[in-house]
Amino acid sequence: MAKSQIIRDLANGSIDTQTALKRTKVLLQEFDDERLLEWVNYEIEGYPDDVEVPEYRRISG
Repeated sequence: MAKSQIIRDLANGSIDTQTALKRTKVLLQEFDDERLLEWVNYEIEGYPDDVEVPEYRRISG
């Protein structure tokens, strides 16, 4: 899939969150930044117990 199509799909919200994250991961490969890849992997697969969950992922109950 072309990068421009991935970007269009992300921008117009025509795909679900899981698909958007997976496509974002494809785009992030070019940056060769382990932190970004780690973040997107956590968002896709879940945060392990030994990693602090970001504030935007926390809900009060």
